[in-house]
Amino acid sequence: MLLIFLVLISEIMFDPDPSVGLPAYEYVELYNPGNESVDLTGWMWVVGSKSQTVKMIKKGVVPPGGFLILCSQSATNHFRLFGEVGEIESFPALRNTGDRLSLLNRNRELVHTVSYAPDRFDDLIKENGGWSLELADYSKPCSDEAWRPSCDPSGGTPGRANSQNLALPDVDPPLLLRAGCYDSGELFLLFSGGLAPLQAHEEICCRFSPGELIASMIPSPMYGFPGLFFELPEGVEVGLTYSIELQGEVFDCSGQKALTSSISFALPQPPVAGDLVISEVMFDPIPGQVEFVELFNLSDHTVELGDLLLARADTAGKVVSFSDDQECSYLLLPGEYALFTGNGRLFHQAWPDPGLACAAIRSDMPTLVNSEARLLLLTSTGDTIDQISYSPDWHYPYLAEKKGISLERADFQRSGLNQTNWCSASAGCGGATPGRINSNRPVARQNEGTPFTIVHQAEWNQNHQDQAVVVIAYAFDDPGWFAQVSVFNDVGKAVRVIFPFNQLGKTGSLIWDGLDQQGRLVEEGIYLLIAEYVHPSGQKGRWKSACGVRRD
Repeated sequence: MLLIFLVLISEIMFDPDPSVGLPAYEYVELYNPGNESVDLTGWMWVVGSKSQTVKMIKKGVVPPGGFLILCSQSATNHFRLFGEVGEIESFPALRNTGDRLSLLNRNRELVHTVSYAPDRFDDLIKENGGWSLELADYSKPCSDEAWRPSCDPSGGTPGRANSQNLALPDVDPPLLLRAGCYDSGELFLLFSGGLAPLQAHEEICCRFSPGELIASMIPSPMYGFPGLFFELPEGVEVGLTYSIELQGEVFDCSGQKALTSSISFALPQPPVAGDLVISEVMFDPIPGQVEFVELFNLSDHTVELGDLLLARADTAGKVVSFSDDQECSYLLLPGEYALFTGNGRLFHQAWPDPGLACAAIRSDMPTLVNSEARLLLLTSTGDTIDQISYSPDWHYPYLAEKKGISLERADFQRSGLNQTNWCSASAGCGGATPGRINSNRPVARQNEGTPFTIVHQAEWNQNHQDQAVVVIAYAFDDPGWFAQVSVFNDVGKAVRVIFPFNQLGKTGSLIWDGLDQQGRLVEEGIYLLIAEYVHPSGQKGRWKSACGVRRD
């Protein structure tokens, strides 16, 4: 299936200052790939994802294989030297931070839409201004990768062929990622890439199971949104998880059929403290990566992440910055991971395995400083759902390189403010596990008639870059138990107190990182793990288990 676009947005100059050689005015160029002229009189020009800034094109004709320049009235005479200029009502300013541009025909039907951003430039010089972005492959009109910085010495090519004419490889077809809520009574299906405009609404619907409910497709309220919108059918119950299947075929702008499968959906419920936990933090990424904060849903109900705030506080707990601006709804189902990040494109490039399915994009993501700090997950009314501390000093001290390594929470039931509850992610897992089970997370233990069990034991290798840990899981039949867990060497000398005498939860885990009480690597040999535990009722017990440390 090959889709023909009547007119394409082919070039964008959104930051003309300082000028490299062109008039220092913003402009947008349109291109006609067809064999007949297209009269744009009465067409509409939209800046932004919604229809707040709609301007009428008063006059303009794009000849076959030709171009038309859209610009402000004050810039018209300057750009007539380069080609035909379209007359438009008070050309709206183009934000230097990025935005979405859309072209609509007389019937307000979407013809072409693109997003632009300064990170599309490949060097800081061009990103500083004076250079345009060009559509380098007209056969990929909806691909972000088809937009490249101009190579023309003047900074752009208004009114003439673009400086780059490439035959880019096909991108992967769009993949159905997840469902979300829009406004009351509406839901959307999110895809991994843009879809072709002007889908036939009457041929596409969603089927809900159980209940065999049908959701009818409605026009998208957002230009360029990579997904489809539907009316939420009557009869959808709170607390029930549904399987949604898309009925009908959808395509991307290159004519590739989207890949679909059944996805889960549930109406969200307000969270309370402990429903969600911050499970991983990437605060010092390497070039090409991006900061992120991972969440895990411990509850038995779905939570809307778009209603939550992520705040960064100082060590005293005073909030210094926060985020509440999310790109679209994210329904986090029970037992699933999600993450906040400020740049979805960079995240997807750095960690393609989880992909954008688990990423909640936030343009106002607070900077995760590379020093001791605190993160808080809050409701819109300021109630705390979870809070953690983190610090570069919490990394395994013998890592050769800590940059690009995340901190993972070892036990979701224990406080995230405790340094002993955080481990450096395994380098063997790429230094981070966004959207996946943490590399140091204990596996389910078998009941051996004792509250304590070693569930993970790794040998330490002097030349290995990973932090190796011993994980001890515990599970009590009732709450209120107190314990102290220590490590002794083979002659009975105390080496490390893993958990000073204090109250434990009913279930959880503790870790030993192979260091002594002074933070030094222990010698090779056999060590004994001992737990002394008591209950206010008078019950008490003692557990011990051997652990070997070998260094190659």
